[in-house]
Amino acid sequence: MPGNGGGPAADGPDAHPVSVRVGDPRDAPVAGALHAHLIAEGFLSSLGPRFLARLYRRIAVSDESFLLMAEAQGAPIGFIAGSLAVGRLYRSFLVRDGIVA
Repeated sequence: MPGNGGGPAADGPDAHPVSVRVGDPRDAPVAGALHAHLIAEGFLSSLGPRFLARLYRRIAVSDESFLLMAEAQGAPIGFIAGSLAVGRLYRSFLVRDGIVA
């Protein structure tokens, strides 16, 4: 088995360390693009990266939601988003972003 301790091999494709940080509104376009291009299933993906960027911006500014960004070598490679109150998040999105989105 390559590597030590079951981790990635030193020269393998996953050899670069990954860092995770709290996302902010400036990360929303990247999260939207990642979602649109890498998550093929579900209704949200069909809405496109511009719509998703607006949604992830709302998530990033919400007190009851979070956006985490994963980076390797300073480049975004993934994200995680969640909310304690999805209904309130979507209502807030509709009221504040719905017409523009």
